[in-house]
Amino acid sequence: LAELLRTRDSIEEICAELVCLISPAWRHPDWARARILLDGRECVSQAFDETRWGQSAAIVVNNRARGMVQVYYVREVPGSREHGPFLAAERKLLDAVARTLGEAIERREFETDNRRKAIILAQERNRLETILRGMGEGVVVSDTNDVVLMMNAAALALLDLPMREPIAANFLSLIADEEFRAAWRDPAESGEDFAKLDLRIGDPVKRALIASRTRIPELVQGEDCFVTILHDVTKEREIDQMKTDFVAAVSHELRTPMTSIKGFVRTIMQDPGMARNVRERFLTIIDE
Repeated sequence: LAELLRTRDSIEEICAELVCLISPAWRHPDWARARILLDGRECVSQAFDETRWGQSAAIVVNNRARGMVQVYYVREVPGSREHGPFLAAERKLLDAVARTLGEAIERREFETDNRRKAIILAQERNRLETILRGMGEGVVVSDTNDVVLMMNAAALALLDLPMREPIAANFLSLIADEEFRAAWRDPAESGEDFAKLDLRIGDPVKRALIASRTRIPELVQGEDCFVTILHDVTKEREIDQMKTDFVAAVSHELRTPMTSIKGFVRTIMQDPGMARNVRERFLTIIDE
């Protein structure tokens, strides 16, 4: 039985071969017949009609009976009337076979379930990584100690890093912006999220980013992780600066003519008897 459990792939194969090994182990092998009932399936050593000389042992898996291992004699054996057809050692052997088979089934089902869960987790992780890697925005997944677990290509480009994931590196060691590093640490110690934190790349600054961080419970292997999204706002900041510069330039350009206009208006208002030709010249200047 131990050899079968080690070398056979399926429980069905084990039962089909095991049932043929049971009968020869009994005291009267020529008259003994074995049967295994498991989950509604039946394996027999050879065809026989059920008799009154039988012994059964339950196959228990996870505290639930799933079947039986049975041995029958097709005829009454010598001495059976005084001591019964089966010896104590045979009954003990039958119990051991059923118990070992049940433990093997339980172990294999546990291993199969673990493999299935591992495959599902791997598929989910691959699907998640595929989605994150394909995003146009930068995505960084780090653990609660700021160790990088995943970083997509967009994040590498935005942070000006080599196109190779810095797995197991400390995320803050990749960032030169001291204000960002300090702002990251403060909420990280309490596990809080943050949104729209400025991150400047380069010295002088050549790229402006906005970072948003979210703590996601049990994201990777049952551990909490931080997912940080990086948005490139360089063009928006440039446009905002252009607007500011434009308003400043317009304000500066308007200051000189407005000063002249105010001066001429004040002069006209303070001199009601001003000569007509002088007033008209001042008004012409204001109009121009």
